[in-house]
Amino acid sequence: MMAGRSFLAGLCALMMILGTTSCADGSSSRAIVVLGTWVGEEQQLFEGILENFENATGIHVEYTGTRDFSAVLASRIRSGDAPDLALLASPGQLQEYARDGRLVPLDEKTDRIEMDRIHEEYSPAWLRSGQASDAKGKERQFGIAVRGKRKNVIWYSREAWRRSGREEPRTWDDLVRVTEDIAADGPLAAGGQPWCAGLRDSSSSGWPGTDWIEDILLRDAGAETYQSWYEGTLPWTSKPVSDAWLAWKRIIEIGAPETAREMLLNGIQYGEGEMFGNPPECYLRRIGYLATNVYRSHADDLGFFDLTPAGGGPRNVEIAGDLLTMFRQSDHAQELVNYLTTVEAQDIWVKPGGAISPNRRVTGYPDDSTRSLARSVNDADLENVVFDASDVMPVAMRTAFHQAVIEFVAAPDRLPDILGNLDVVRCDAYPHDANRAGCS
Repeated sequence: MMAGRSFLAGLCALMMILGTTSCADGSSSRAIVVLGTWVGEEQQLFEGILENFENATGIHVEYTGTRDFSAVLASRIRSGDAPDLALLASPGQLQEYARDGRLVPLDEKTDRIEMDRIHEEYSPAWLRSGQASDAKGKERQFGIAVRGKRKNVIWYSREAWRRSGREEPRTWDDLVRVTEDIAADGPLAAGGQPWCAGLRDSSSSGWPGTDWIEDILLRDAGAETYQSWYEGTLPWTSKPVSDAWLAWKRIIEIGAPETAREMLLNGIQYGEGEMFGNPPECYLRRIGYLATNVYRSHADDLGFFDLTPAGGGPRNVEIAGDLLTMFRQSDHAQELVNYLTTVEAQDIWVKPGGAISPNRRVTGYPDDSTRSLARSVNDADLENVVFDASDVMPVAMRTAFHQAVIEFVAAPDRLPDILGNLDVVRCDAYPHDANRAGCS
């Protein structure tokens, strides 16, 4: 519990000067209420960070974690009981709440949130993820990422790869050939398959498939088209989007007809042990940031790669993250926001694996793979970093996207109808003043 003492000691001294808390006796006024999605191990880790803050400042924090976050948050807002702070996993949600005037800007002039320090320490891409227009159309910093994730990478066992004599794929065509080679080598007869893939999730089945579609579209069509798509101006029935779905279909149907059907039955955890057998039951897994946590016991054997864009040039980097937002303004809430962005707090987050820090000065990563993921974001040019598209979409659009993945894998020949239905949702889900092609 000693992490963060240097920052917190200074914070405590400042607060005593300002007269906002006594620090020594642990007294404070009303507790800060924080709502988020973290439960289980993630909740325990976060509560450990909060305990450091509480012990040093005397400010009490009550955290509630729930898998039904969106519904709980909406219900509390309707009843007039909004939390002080909420950890949104979606810039789309942030933009909606900012547009409705629900959020407090974090870039207000205050001594308690050190925006100059945050701008110096944070990668610009992470800062951009928390920006949105307020009710008057002014761009403000309504959220700050406190826990980051790198997406659009593919994981494998280095040892299994070495035994097979294969090289890492560099292009999409390479990836297709490798998938075909693994299928042709015969592991399917022994119950194995090229891809460790599952779409079933208790909270949101289908989301692993959305990652595939996003990555393919980003790689083939580029960041500008990708942005037009998630902003709702590019129809789902357009050729770039349709081609991305068809490219994914080509991958998941390689090897055996039942491969796609098995994806519907497998949970998202499929591949956690199967990838490291001898021989493996599956060889490749597209799981993004989760791998360094899921495969913690295989960290030395874990490798990853991403693919070059279809037209060459620098790779596009896809990220996701948890955005700290403020629904009720108070000095104590601002002080907690500031602390959670510091190196001291962020170091605690990243040590167990499974996350990267938006703060570029954090160095306490548990393994080379996680360190490399963080570096890939920090070293990328701003124009080559994009946020997970489904996370930026309005909630109704994102939910329909997840469901469409399930429908497509079950019946790929229905793709035109599936995409047409997504366009119906698009025309209703986005603000009606947006330039929504094909919407009346």
